[in-house]
Amino acid sequence: MLDHVTLKAGSALKHSLKDKVKPRVGSVVFCRLGLNQVEHTGIYVGYNKIIHLEGDGHVRTVSPEVFLARLGGFNKITAHSIYVACKNGKPIHSSKAAMKAKIYGAHKTNYALFSNNCHKFSSGCVTGNRDNKDSFFSLLESTLKQNHYGLTEWKIWDL
Repeated sequence: MLDHVTLKAGSALKHSLKDKVKPRVGSVVFCRLGLNQVEHTGIYVGYNKIIHLEGDGHVRTVSPEVFLARLGGFNKITAHSIYVACKNGKPIHSSKAAMKAKIYGAHKTNYALFSNNCHKFSSGCVTGNRDNKDSFFSLLESTLKQNHYGLTEWKIWDL
């Protein structure tokens, strides 16, 4: 179970019982899906809400509980935590990313699992480039490390 760890960017694990954080407006967040085999990302927009791209192509604003309960509720069996993008132990964020998530939320898109998904949506909010190539979690992580946030780790959201 991943409830008591800090995920280093690049997927190395470091145990941490005390290092939970609260996201800030514009933080990228993720949870594990499908027996912890894949990730689902979104943008924290404040007031305990996350904006994310659903598999039906709709961008929705949801609570952390709904974000975790993906796949018709099946995911609640294995997903216990939401992780927050951090740099040197502190949540990283961009109010512009939150604003873009809200603007993009007015649109429906043609969702495609491997080419137009939640990672591409989250990257578009951060970079302002909706036509980015970040359709895999590892590509989004790379963008967050190199180009924008300076990502160094993912920490558990202190819900």
